[in-house]
Amino acid sequence: MPNVTTAQSEARAELKEHGKSFAIFFIVVGVFSIGAGILALVYPGVTLAVITVIFGVNLLVFAGLDLVEAIIDDESDALSRVLGGVLALLALIAGLIVLRNPGRSLLVILMAIGIYLVIAGVVGTVRAFKELSADRAARMMSSIGVLILGVLIVSLPGLGLATLAVLAGLGLILRGIAAVFLGLVTLKSAKAA
Repeated sequence: MPNVTTAQSEARAELKEHGKSFAIFFIVVGVFSIGAGILALVYPGVTLAVITVIFGVNLLVFAGLDLVEAIIDDESDALSRVLGGVLALLALIAGLIVLRNPGRSLLVILMAIGIYLVIAGVVGTVRAFKELSADRAARMMSSIGVLILGVLIVSLPGLGLATLAVLAGLGLILRGIAAVFLGLVTLKSAKAA
C-alpha cells in the first residue's frame, strides 16, 4: 500500500504539470487572438474572405479554450462549468458558420460574430460575478467590453467591412487579453501546487 504523502506528492506533481500545459495553451490562444485583432485593426480594408477566415479560425480556437476551461476548472460550480461548455459549443457553431460562408454574406458573418460576442460577454460577466477569484475584476471588465462590442456589431444595421474589422478586432483583443491573464493565473496556481 503506497504511503499517503507519496500519493499526495504524485498528485501535486501531476496537477502542476497539467496546470502548466493548460496555462501555456491559454497564453498561446490569447496571443493568437490579440495578433488577429491587431491585424484586423491595422488592415481593416482587407477582403471579406480574409476577415472571415481570421475570425472563423479564432472562434474555433476559442471553442477549444472555452471547452478546456469548462473541463479543468475545479473551483467553479456546476452552473459555471455548464455555461463554459455552452459557450464552447456556440463558438464552435459560430466559427463553422463563418468559415462555411467566406466572402459570401457580410450579414451572416456579422450575426455569427456578434451573437457569439454577446453571449461570451454575458457568460463571462456571470461567471466573474459568481466566482470569488483574484482575477475577478479583470475578467468582468473584459467580459463587459466583449458584450458591448457584440451588441454594437449586432445592432448597427449598416455596418461595413472596415467597421466590422475594427469592432471584431477589438473584441478579439479583449478576449485574447482575458485568455493570457487566465493563463498567467493558471500558471501561478500550478507553480504553487
